[in-house]
Amino acid sequence: AALDRLKAAPAFLAQATATLEEPPLVFVDSALAALGGGGELIARAVSALRDTAPGMAGEFEAAGREALEALTGFGRALGTDILPSDDPRAYAVGEEQFERRLHHEHAIRGGAPELWRYGMHLIEETEERLKATARRLDGSMDWRAHIERLRESAPARDVLSAYRDEAERARRFLEAHALVSATRIPLEITATPPFLQSLVPFAAYQPPPVELGGPALFFVTPPSDGTVAVQCVHEIPSIVVHEAYPGHHVQVTAAQALRSEVRRHVRTPVNVEGWALYAENLMFEAGYFATPEAQLFHLNDLLWRAVRIIVDVGLHTRDMTPGDAVNRMTETLPMERRKAEAEVRRYCAMPTYQLSYAIGRRDLLALRDSWRARAGASAPLEEFHRELFTYGGLPFALARWGMGLDE
Repeated sequence: AALDRLKAAPAFLAQATATLEEPPLVFVDSALAALGGGGELIARAVSALRDTAPGMAGEFEAAGREALEALTGFGRALGTDILPSDDPRAYAVGEEQFERRLHHEHAIRGGAPELWRYGMHLIEETEERLKATARRLDGSMDWRAHIERLRESAPARDVLSAYRDEAERARRFLEAHALVSATRIPLEITATPPFLQSLVPFAAYQPPPVELGGPALFFVTPPSDGTVAVQCVHEIPSIVVHEAYPGHHVQVTAAQALRSEVRRHVRTPVNVEGWALYAENLMFEAGYFATPEAQLFHLNDLLWRAVRIIVDVGLHTRDMTPGDAVNRMTETLPMERRKAEAEVRRYCAMPTYQLSYAIGRRDLLALRDSWRARAGASAPLEEFHRELFTYGGLPFALARWGMGLDE
């Protein structure tokens, strides 16, 4: 199967070269930035597969050479032959298509204007919480200054050990507080492969391959030669909660165990990313983020997701340019401009995805409130989460209807 993929690459890239016509400039920039990682992926794959199947080594090497040559040619075409659109907002899908996605892919009732208003409200609310938390550390410093100062606080041990220790602490916390049933599927915390590091500056979750067996992977990008940001020890708890316990790892593996193929495989990021951000909120409520420093980074991450609503809606429905979006992010968040530019390139290509985090959290909290009103204030939250997981990654509107909580 891997050999067939390699052999198919040249024809695929040739078809792409022949098909592309006046693509948005921001997409061309994204593709050019990814070429190096693509080449490294091919080289590493050929090396690993050649050693795994020595009898096919010659075929792998030949297919790898042809794939690399095709990738290089595609890069040349992107740089010289395929002229990008002269419309700086050619990436925008427009309000009609944006709202079609909201309604038909995510089952969100509100439209772009309503989401914009909510995003502005969440920004204002979260900034006030950040200011209050910063005052507990040092009332003379702005919360952004605290974030910048604390970002230089690297873990005492190596970064992979720090993540493994934090994941174990989060798993034990879940068990002790009976918030969510922790999965028994193993989670391997490992260094991000080099070809992915430009796409994964900090950490990312890879679900377990159900058909092949094996653990889920939690990629962590260690700092190296000054090109990757220091992993801040105070931010690791939020990342672990989001990606592992009780975030993506717990929810995804619960969905993989469902009998319904639809519920196993059909999902919206409003559910999946909304759950992961809600997981951070849940652990905050339960007291997991024990220090003001950890709480500050938790709130900073929430503000980041709130800004994503504004940028997502703005880029595709409100004449916001990529430059405007980068300025909005760097003015609101303590974020390097280079990281903001990388973020915005992705937002241009994935309309409605980035708002899914905060809007999913909002809708999930509202669903929990409805469940509590019916079940009673003393009902264990674990029961709500267990019932919610039976819907896999389906939109929360369908889960609400299925749970008999539809308004």
